[in-house]
Amino acid sequence: MEKLTENMIRWAENKLGSTKHAGWCLAFVEDALEMSNHMARKGMNPKTLQYLMGHSDISVTLNVYTHLGLQDAVEEMTRLQDLERAREEQERMDGENSAADDEGSSMVI
Repeated sequence: MEKLTENMIRWAENKLGSTKHAGWCLAFVEDALEMSNHMARKGMNPKTLQYLMGHSDISVTLNVYTHLGLQDAVEEMTRLQDLERAREEQERMDGENSAADDEGSSMVI
């Protein structure tokens, strides 16, 4: 964040002619960082996030505006395991239903 702060102050000086508005710029960037991190954690497609943030290059979105850590990786792996368990359970239930349908169709009335 320090590097980002320095860059925003420099940007304000270059574009606005002073650092008077640097605080506003920093507040805007902090809000953008918070929003992009939140959306990334919620599973938003990175290309959608790139579009919403107005970045022409996905690397800006991924490398500057999203800061995920070990806990995020652990949560993602847990989510994938849960999805795999649900898929296996669905396949098991589909197999049981199919077997029950086969038994019912072979009955003679």
